[in-house]
Amino acid sequence: MSVSVRVLPGREVKGRAWAERFPDKAGEPWLVAVAQGRRKRWRVGPDTPEAWAQAEREADELRRELEGQSDPMRGLAPPTLAQAIDDFLRYGLTSHKPSTRDQRRRQLGRLKADLGNVRLDRLTSAAVTCWWTANVRTYRTGDGYLNALSGCIAWAHIKGLEVPDPVPAARAQLKRLYRTAATRALDEENCRPLTREQLVGLARELAGARADVRVFTLLCLDAGLRLGEAEALRWRDCNFGKDPADTSRHLHVRESKDASGRVTSTKSGRSRRVAMSRRLRQALLEFKLLRGRARPDVRVLPSRSERTWRMKLRAITERAGIDRELRPKDLRDTFASQLVSANVPLAWVSRQLGHGNIAVTARHYAAWVSGEDYFGSPPLEPGEVPPDLLTRPATTAPPRATTARKTER
Repeated sequence: MSVSVRVLPGREVKGRAWAERFPDKAGEPWLVAVAQGRRKRWRVGPDTPEAWAQAEREADELRRELEGQSDPMRGLAPPTLAQAIDDFLRYGLTSHKPSTRDQRRRQLGRLKADLGNVRLDRLTSAAVTCWWTANVRTYRTGDGYLNALSGCIAWAHIKGLEVPDPVPAARAQLKRLYRTAATRALDEENCRPLTREQLVGLARELAGARADVRVFTLLCLDAGLRLGEAEALRWRDCNFGKDPADTSRHLHVRESKDASGRVTSTKSGRSRRVAMSRRLRQALLEFKLLRGRARPDVRVLPSRSERTWRMKLRAITERAGIDRELRPKDLRDTFASQLVSANVPLAWVSRQLGHGNIAVTARHYAAWVSGEDYFGSPPLEPGEVPPDLLTRPATTAPPRATTARKTER
């Protein structure tokens, strides 16, 4: 009488593959494997001791295969970094924006190519540090790789794997390794708001700039929009109010454009209303008049790359006497730092910026909060909203950050 060999799914197999003898209708022994509802069979041969020995070897090989193919994150042995990365990219980023998924795919792809064969329980901070020193040129770029790896390890913890996280120790080692003046000032330089004097010079040059450049600059400066949010803004999202004194004027920010040109939701995934300054209202109305009868679903700004906008900003900053390149993000940081330093409530500023919560705003812009003395919010003239404070004459520059902080674009 012939027999068959049935192998249980990889998670249930303990030690060597477990075989069960039972009659086979076909009269020949078969090797049967079941994993995740899928069934695979191999013909073993005649019912002889040699065939049974071969069946056991086949079963052992099949067990090892099932451990890696059925669900590598739930197998008997901890998965390799390559398997963890594949599972994270497939299931762990479903709620993220396409641009974030593309960025994580590029970052983890390099880690997978060099460290993919290392098991997660054997991935040490020393290995991560050695990979960093051999492949990463700048601290800012490497920090992105560490964030991506940390997300992958966190996903493994969610799947129930008890593996160590080498990222915190590697980050501490790299901070000691790169403890230079440039590195310590890196995050401070990443948040570079303009001073009041520079704002006056910028406003003077914007008055004679092209209408599209003036609108783009004020969308980032007076409304605090991100680059992608300014590019995705449509005319239907602009509420100008009844007249310049109507404080209900606002922008409805609901979309954002990523680097590849795809229009998705905002970074926080939520829409928001942003107060419109009188200066921005006037610039938008003049630009709309130049564009003619624009349909409500037409985008306010023409489609251009970030590099093009930065080149146009460079020409304005040179004439304004600003001795550094001005990024769109610097205008957003200026919007936040000026309002925070003027004692505008932090919760209001956080909602205008579109941060996930007020803690994000406090972490990024706490260095510009006034001292221990409370002065209260500045009085607003009739028809003004808080962003109109940026158009007031220069007084004193806001305090400058002295500690390293990360910023959010």
